[in-house]
This record gives sequence, C-alpha cells and structure tokens, in this order.
Amino acid sequence: MNKIPEFDMMRLFYVALSRAKNLLVIPHWSSQGNYVSQPLRSLLEEDDIARIPGFDMSTMPEAKLDKDDQPKNYSYTADYLNYKKCPRQYMIFRKYGFVPSRSQTMFFGNLVHRTLEDLHHHLIAERSPA
Repeated sequence: MNKIPEFDMMRLFYVALSRAKNLLVIPHWSSQGNYVSQPLRSLLEEDDIARIPGFDMSTMPEAKLDKDDQPKNYSYTADYLNYKKCPRQYMIFRKYGFVPSRSQTMFFGNLVHRTLEDLHHHLIAERSPA
C-alpha cells in the first residue's frame, strides 16, 4: 500500500513520455506540500536537459497533425456501456472495425418489431367502435 503513490507517479510519467509528439515540458516546482519522487528529481537535476529560459524554439521541428488527433465523439450507450461490459470486445469492434454477429442485431430488431406489433394490437383492441 505504501508503494501506490510511487507507482502512480511512474504511470503518469510513462503517459507523459509516451504521448509527447514534439516537445515534453516537465515543470520543476518546489513549494510546501509538493513531493517530487526521487527518480523524477534526479532526472530534473541532470545538466543535459534544456531549461525553458535557455531553450531555442527554432530547433523544434514543425508539428504535423495526425488523422487521429481529431477528438472522437463517444456515447454512453454505444461506447461507455460496451467498454464496461468487455474492454477487449469494445476494442475489437471500435478500434479494428469488426462487426458484431447478426444474431444480436436480429434479436434486437425482432424484439422491437414484436413490441410494436403487440402495442398496435392493444391499441386496436382499446379503440371504441365508431
């Protein structure tokens, strides 16, 4: 339990390093109540890391946008609930574009059709004679 903060810091650091495209800015702060883990502190104290005042922006390569940089729209029922049900299945259908079997679609369509038909017959039965 006492290593949870250390693992959280490692995960945050991994995400920062793996998502950066052209530039990664790691703030070096110190104030009361802030804790910087030893591995991060030793990295920030290295001499070969450029500090912001001495950083030359002309050395930065021009940023190129990927197709995937556009935010995607997610819905509660189609995305969140399916991911919550089975993350692996969600990945297969959404990321790789596989289509679910027709049996699920046919079952849902059949259920809606029968429900509407039952409702229709119920309304006809409730209709007063003209």
